[in-house]
Amino acid sequence: MVPDVHLSDYLRVLRAWKWWITLASVTGAGIGVCVALWMSPVYRAEAVIFPVATGGGSGMALADRLGGMFPGFGVSAGNNTSRQQVAILTSRAFTVRVIEHYHLLPELFPDRWDAATKTWRDGVEPTQWQAYRRMRQARSVEEDRKTGLFTVAIEWQDPNLAARWVDLHIRALNHDLQQQAIASSEKIIADLTEQANQTGNVDMRAALFRLIESETKRGVLARVSDEYAFGVIDPPVAPDRKVRPNRKLIVLLGTGTGFGGMTFAAFFAEYLASSRQRRHLAAGAATPVSRV
Repeated sequence: MVPDVHLSDYLRVLRAWKWWITLASVTGAGIGVCVALWMSPVYRAEAVIFPVATGGGSGMALADRLGGMFPGFGVSAGNNTSRQQVAILTSRAFTVRVIEHYHLLPELFPDRWDAATKTWRDGVEPTQWQAYRRMRQARSVEEDRKTGLFTVAIEWQDPNLAARWVDLHIRALNHDLQQQAIASSEKIIADLTEQANQTGNVDMRAALFRLIESETKRGVLARVSDEYAFGVIDPPVAPDRKVRPNRKLIVLLGTGTGFGGMTFAAFFAEYLASSRQRRHLAAGAATPVSRV
């Protein structure tokens, strides 16, 4: 039969164990403070970017025009959507290229870099894979499907470095896509010129030269545009508040863990003591009384 348990029983246990519970709570809070102070602060810098209307490249626009004017015309054009273009940011090849071009290895591995001697403390330079994995852990790219905007963010111990890295990623992405568009435009112009020189149809030659003129203008625009594929709505700035650790939350968790753990131990110990007492009483009641 399960004995009745009243609120007074719980209060009695808490009073009996109050000093142990207090000690565990204080200890938990102390451990939480130590952990919170030991953890390095991390800051999040981010930028909001949007796809520029002309950033899709000249190839797709040219293919659309050729498809309407001359069905089956044999010009191949790439079609990179904004989502695919942004995905370049997270690729290994692009990440390594950014790290190497802007010499970010010492900033990525400050614990291994000796700034005074400009050498690696262990004499071994981090590999490309190590650099890529560290940058990948710090970087994130999020898309708002409702607005079509993208958020590029870096979380790092140094807020100024975090903001600078976000800016470098966006600059490098625009530059790479710009160079690809220029190269594509030059190839298209060369292909169209060859087609125009080979055809004897006067109307087709005129149409091809109009396309060459239009493509030449697109190439010039690609060369002079700083924000070729993506414009910046909200540029990255060094944050003034850290995103983690949340020291108050860590201390509260430590205090709650100490309090909850010792409270559970108190009730469990009282339960074991009550169980032993009931077994002793039951054993005494079952022992027959000897008659003289």
